[in-house]
Amino acid sequence: MTREFLDIIKHQLPSEITKQDLKDYIAALRLRISHRTVCNYYVSIVCFLHFCGVDHKKLLPQSERPTPVEETPECYSESEMTKFFFNIVNERDALAFEFLLKTGAREREMTYLEWTDLSLGPDPVVKFQTKEGFRTKTGKSRTVPLESGLAAKLAAWREKNPATRLVFSTDDKVEGHYLRICKAMNHALIIGSTNFTHSAFHSNEELDVLLEGKLEDSQFASLRQRIKDWKSTSTHLVGECRSK
Repeated sequence: MTREFLDIIKHQLPSEITKQDLKDYIAALRLRISHRTVCNYYVSIVCFLHFCGVDHKKLLPQSERPTPVEETPECYSESEMTKFFFNIVNERDALAFEFLLKTGAREREMTYLEWTDLSLGPDPVVKFQTKEGFRTKTGKSRTVPLESGLAAKLAAWREKNPATRLVFSTDDKVEGHYLRICKAMNHALIIGSTNFTHSAFHSNEELDVLLEGKLEDSQFASLRQRIKDWKSTSTHLVGECRSK
């Protein structure tokens, strides 16, 4: 991120950075990422500039800085949730999403969760806490009760994976694909599919442009037709995609 910023502004010294440099950087970001992500990138660069002794407030007035727009979250319906879980055919992924749903955990809290953070006894709980290599969003720990059915599934999953340190990993590598699966399922309705997995997309780049709304009409039509014709593989057997 910092490297990209420096490549765009093309300066060597912090004192050379101008208001126009910041505006050019923001404009370049808007060509490829969403407004919310632009805001997040800008905050990171502001921290970098502060480290370099540059006050962005003196360069760019507040009215010209990217500011997040708060929106009311839209809840999934019971029918949509049923379809979602029906399409998650991987046991670990299904358990991970059920864990997110029933505990209110953040994605990284779930992916970095260790078995030592769980207590699966008579009164099962999970503790989200900062540890080596991971920090909770606020830096504080919190304990959340576990629904009994979820606790039983976690105990069964532990029996199948007795040697792992991380709960939602089979090789102790942190998984980072859960949000992508969720977005792909959500956008299935937009492209006219009623039953498909995220593997219908041929590459991460293709999914990214779809999520950012950057597909041109011809590209959109081509992608929709490909997904309509797509057949599930042996590892993602869900069924043929159908257009509405």
